[in-house]
Amino acid sequence: MKKLALSAAMSVFILFTAFGQSGDENPAIAKSIFKGLEPSMAVLDVEYKHTDLFGQSLPGFGINMGVVLGKHWLTGFTFNGAVTSQLSMGDPPVDVVNPRYSYFYAGWNNEVLLFPNAVVNVSFPLSLGVAGATFSDRYLQGSMNYSGRIDQDYFFAAEAGVRVSVNLFERMALSGGASYRAVQGVGSAGTDDDFNAPFFNLGLRFKLF
Repeated sequence: MKKLALSAAMSVFILFTAFGQSGDENPAIAKSIFKGLEPSMAVLDVEYKHTDLFGQSLPGFGINMGVVLGKHWLTGFTFNGAVTSQLSMGDPPVDVVNPRYSYFYAGWNNEVLLFPNAVVNVSFPLSLGVAGATFSDRYLQGSMNYSGRIDQDYFFAAEAGVRVSVNLFERMALSGGASYRAVQGVGSAGTDDDFNAPFFNLGLRFKLF
């Protein structure tokens, strides 16, 4: 029994040590994409985002691109959105045959990187930007006299959260996390509370150069 307990303790110690050390010190483990690179390294994230609009869960997407400064700070741009036919305005000004509601966000993203040289690393992204929502009718988009857009609105948005990345290869990592979106200034496209919501993401992080 003592041997079993000792073996288990040693296994936990070895696993903890392996995850905490860098890729160069543990050649059997995939290197961190941040290991041994210049601060000007460029990073690209391609993500699936499961977001929430008007109290309904919707699939979405996200793209982030940034540059590492000093290894512990990533700064750049972020873009994400969702398109759905499940949402509709409460009282549209025209008859709607095939509704489509789209949400898009573009902002300046900053991430604080913890343990950047470890195989498993944590970061805390914060972005500020402009969001837009459009309600349209796909049935009308082929018309010569009507674009299909019924209503459109732009407003301020901020997103903050946590991201965990697991390095698969020297230039690629699997990442996932959770964030919260807060908006202000929504007009005809709904209310602020319709867009204030948590969302979850899963994707890949690539080192470009």
